[in-house]
Amino acid sequence: MGNNEKLIFLHLLMNADDEGWSDFCDRKVSRETDIPYQQVRTIHKHWIEEGVVNALTNAKSTHVNICECVFYEQLQRKINALANAFKKRPKARPLEEKQEDLLKRKERFTDELKPYVEQYGKDMCNDFWRYWTEPNKSGTKMKFELQQTWDIERRLITWEKNNATKYKRS
Repeated sequence: MGNNEKLIFLHLLMNADDEGWSDFCDRKVSRETDIPYQQVRTIHKHWIEEGVVNALTNAKSTHVNICECVFYEQLQRKINALANAFKKRPKARPLEEKQEDLLKRKERFTDELKPYVEQYGKDMCNDFWRYWTEPNKSGTKMKFELQQTWDIERRLITWEKNNATKYKRS
């Protein structure tokens, strides 16, 4: 099945009712899919000859039915599931908005760290801050946000123990 044939079949599927019936006008399908009219007619005739679709034609229109009804129903369920998944997905936020949000969360983290500056020293708190506010590749989360558990006080105690020689308190 060529790309144009797939596109026309998808068009047919998307316009079909629950039993697989759809109005099918070669000229209209040609306009809506940007596939040449003659090619749409050829594909349509081929499908009728091969038994892919049944067609009922009268003076005004052609009604087409997808012959493999079980196949059609399974396909329709998959299409509906995909459509619902796209509806439920949150809209992507612009990069500027994501970066602005990240900056606000960084500020909040800085505020949470401030009470410990006197206890642990400015240098250690700055290094701790730089390490834990590193963003992920997509720039949506910082390292500390990716942790399953997070307690800033416990992390600072561990940080100090691991770097005891570097941050000697007087």
